[in-house]
Amino acid sequence: MKCPHCSAENKDSAKFCGTCGLNMVVVAPVAQSKPCTQCGHACNADAKFCPKCGTSFVKPVAPAPAPPKPKPTVMAPPPGMAPPTAPAGSHTLPILPILPILPIVLGVTSLIVLIAAGG
Repeated sequence: MKCPHCSAENKDSAKFCGTCGLNMVVVAPVAQSKPCTQCGHACNADAKFCPKCGTSFVKPVAPAPAPPKPKPTVMAPPPGMAPPTAPAGSHTLPILPILPILPIVLGVTSLIVLIAAGG
């Protein structure tokens, strides 16, 4: 039997702990058991698994739910000001994507003009 005070091993018939002198008769716990839900074997009350069939007595812990995704922030125009809109029927093209190829286009255009002029 293990001493609850100093954890020293003692004989089951010991009245006092051989290491710390604790009165083992007074504090000796009554052996508790629980039946296995699978096979009915009498298992220790603090057992996590049945020693006969291996059934787990530990309830599985559910994984923590994922945190909610933040909502995107939408900027509203100041009060009394409408958001900008394009005139009806107009099509605007962004200029920035064209900038990297502009020198190539101008160079080819100049080359075509030179060839057409004969020179």
